[in-house]
Amino acid sequence: MLVSKSQKKESAWAPILDDGEQKQRIRRMFDAVAPRYDFLNHFLSGGVDVFWRRRTIRELNLAPGDRVLDLCTGTGDLGF
Repeated sequence: MLVSKSQKKESAWAPILDDGEQKQRIRRMFDAVAPRYDFLNHFLSGGVDVFWRRRTIRELNLAPGDRVLDLCTGTGDLGF
């Protein structure tokens, strides 16, 4: 069910923000996480993340000049 902002109730953990404030808050969150994301991804996965990227590239059996569109690139590790 869709609820308008006027119908939402503010709480301590999820204050109601206007669109500009919400965008700034999300940007700050991602800016804070981004520098540590790659390290944590590699560390917490025990290197498995690197393995599956390499295997994915190998399984695609791409020829020189082939192009692939990675729609869910996330960190860009696979896309770049």
